[in-house]
Amino acid sequence: MPFPIRRWPTRKVPARRPPSEHDTSAGPYYAPRVHELSIAHSLVELAQQHLPPEATRVVAVDVRIGALAGVVGDALEFCYAIATEGTRLQGSILRVHDVPGAWHCVVCDAERTLDATFVLRCQVCGAPAGDLLAGRELELTSIEYDTAEDAPR
Repeated sequence: MPFPIRRWPTRKVPARRPPSEHDTSAGPYYAPRVHELSIAHSLVELAQQHLPPEATRVVAVDVRIGALAGVVGDALEFCYAIATEGTRLQGSILRVHDVPGAWHCVVCDAERTLDATFVLRCQVCGAPAGDLLAGRELELTSIEYDTAEDAPR
């Protein structure tokens, strides 16, 4: 005796739309996140730890950001201004230096750079990307500051 075919009732489910930006009840998929602000706070904290006591004013902080780091440079600059308020770095600028992605193609035995489409295949032979050589950096490279000796008299 064959199994009976049962047809389940179908109903139309409305498409799920993203909630407002303040509603986090929909879970992490829809909740907006600005991780650049926490990165900016970490950069400020790190820079303050490495500032010498004779530094009177911080002029600029240099940061290298890789193309695959998942950090938006403009957003980080905006968040940096917020994170420096009330600290020794207040009024300083953040100089972001972009680092292009680079990887090693095993087939061609050559270093390849990541193009704007972020396709991880060799542009010459079409082989999948090998070892990633650059592009995931997020480095505080230098802090430019003034001392009491630098101040005009």
